[in-house]
Amino acid sequence: MDGRIVPVDAPALRPDDGAFTQGLGCYTSARTESGRLRHGRRSARRLARDAARLGLGAVDEEACLGAMSELAEACFGADPGIVRAQASADGDGGLHLVVTARGPGADRKIWRARTSSFHHEGPGPTAGIKLSGHPVFAWERRELARESLDEALFFDSEGRLVEGTRSNLVVCGADGVARTPPLARGGVAGVAREIAIERLDALRQEDVGAEQLATASEIVALNSVRGARPIVELGGSRVGEGAPGPWARRLREALDAEE
Repeated sequence: MDGRIVPVDAPALRPDDGAFTQGLGCYTSARTESGRLRHGRRSARRLARDAARLGLGAVDEEACLGAMSELAEACFGADPGIVRAQASADGDGGLHLVVTARGPGADRKIWRARTSSFHHEGPGPTAGIKLSGHPVFAWERRELARESLDEALFFDSEGRLVEGTRSNLVVCGADGVARTPPLARGGVAGVAREIAIERLDALRQEDVGAEQLATASEIVALNSVRGARPIVELGGSRVGEGAPGPWARRLREALDAEE
């Protein structure tokens, strides 16, 4: 990282960058609002942790946070936007840290979802890491856009809920208990999930099966960029009352309470 801000079409990466040749890269994203980068420090910390696990090299958290903040200010000022920091390595083992920016895009306050027809791959050597390349998730996101849906929910081969293509999930069951799938199932260790668990003692890290999902009173998607988004429709059927519920509000407040 040399501190330059370059146009998005500039050749910022070497042709043999691992994120493109092998899919070996990780990234984090943060939203900027009113000149403030939401959860930026946690995002930089997560990128450094993931890069170390992938063997890409040591990402300087402060340098990463500074680059994300600088680009956000240069591109958006006080307007909303999204910055993304990606870590990868070239063929010589050199660490690349590239920060890009884009507009906020569509931001629906309630989400419609379906379950994926694919099984989640489950835990593995990259479990918990927000990988730059995930072909199945990319495929699902493309199909979701065609279907005017917001999220696809993945189960593992044992029928346990793992995560969505772009979010961790919270399910409030018929018993009134709110659960999020444990990371041992292979889901991404999301920043929003981390905050929610720290701030809400009642949120349990427990397995969720298909029956619990079908009878849920609330399903909430957690994403550090979009926040807490209530899923009010799943597979064409209404979830609970078909409207945001108390857990969606509690999760939103927990995320908003932290810089």
